[in-house]
Amino acid sequence: MSDHLADLIVRNANILTVDDQNTVAESLAVKNGRFISVGTNNDMEMLSNHSTKVIDVKGMTIVPGFIDAHIHVLSSGTMHVMAADCDKRTIEEIIKILRTRVKETKSNGWIQGFKFDDT
Repeated sequence: MSDHLADLIVRNANILTVDDQNTVAESLAVKNGRFISVGTNNDMEMLSNHSTKVIDVKGMTIVPGFIDAHIHVLSSGTMHVMAADCDKRTIEEIIKILRTRVKETKSNGWIQGFKFDDT
């Protein structure tokens, strides 16, 4: 009977599941360190008993774990809005890329080149 019961239930959350439908759930259940259910607070009721630890997170947001131990979030985002990919074979190609980026950039904006290797 207790095989289906959770060790831990987190409720009243804003859980961004990042599934194909971008589902937002409000509760999750864990057993033996693994998720066994994600859904509504009511969905989790049948997975708990007196020994289940229940945490009310009062609307806090929960997202899937980031497992990259070394990430440059700011520079990755910046690369897409103000950078010019200079991974080209010739100086002429690099100049063409930079000219295109200049046209797309505000007059006081910055342009960062990356992947340039003159060897």
